[in-house]
Amino acid sequence: MKRNVFIKGILIPVVIALFTLVLVGCTPTTPPTNTGTVYIVITGTYYYDLYMDYIGKFWGVSPGTTI
Repeated sequence: MKRNVFIKGILIPVVIALFTLVLVGCTPTTPPTNTGTVYIVITGTYYYDLYMDYIGKFWGVSPGTTI
C-alpha cells in the first residue's frame, strides 16, 4: 500500500514537473530581421570591396587590413 501512495503522491508530480521544465525551453526562435548579406569582391592584386545588401561599405581595401 505504501508503494502505491509513493508512486501516485510523489513520483508522478515530480515527473510531470520535470517534463514541464524541460519542454518549456523548446519554443521556436526566429532569426533577427536586421541581418543582411555581405558580398566581397576581390579585384586585381588582392584589393577588395565589401558590400552589405548591395551598398558599398569599404572599397579598395589593401590585403591584410582588418576592418
